[in-house]
Amino acid sequence: MENESKTENESQAARLLEKHGDRVFRTAFMYLKNYQDAEDVLQMTFEKYLIAKPLFKSEEHEKAWFLRVAINISKNLVTSGWKRKVIYDDEQLRLFADEAVAQDNTGDSDDNSEAVLKAVLALPKNLSVVIQLFYYEEYSVAQIADLLEISVGNVTTRLNRARKKLEKSLREV
Repeated sequence: MENESKTENESQAARLLEKHGDRVFRTAFMYLKNYQDAEDVLQMTFEKYLIAKPLFKSEEHEKAWFLRVAINISKNLVTSGWKRKVIYDDEQLRLFADEAVAQDNTGDSDDNSEAVLKAVLALPKNLSVVIQLFYYEEYSVAQIADLLEISVGNVTTRLNRARKKLEKSLREV
């Protein structure tokens, strides 16, 4: 009976990883701008799921739980003493951009998609995260405010600032 429960938990975790893995990874990468650290956040998020075994009220609650946990873990990593002393090169950002462009299904040309993604990644993390949640994850401003634990007005301000910075950087390209 215990083996059956363990197998059921593993299959549930595999299903949720398939469903939320990319989303959790992208959110972590927006904070950390490092492929390996984002993978670590993905793993830690699912470890927390396996330990906590939360019951979700809805699909939206499930999605929000995974993103909230990934954001918290990412913030903890960003503020750690070791992380503040590490400097990453542009090679990791380029690799992530190349992978994301390869998965892009929008029909845009690769040059445009890559330019937009690189511009988003170049934004400060407080701006890139709201762009990612609003445009890629399709959250409303109110939902983003809840996820990031900031006011709706702050989300709107960050979106406007990010849009202006993106417009400026994309015009230069």
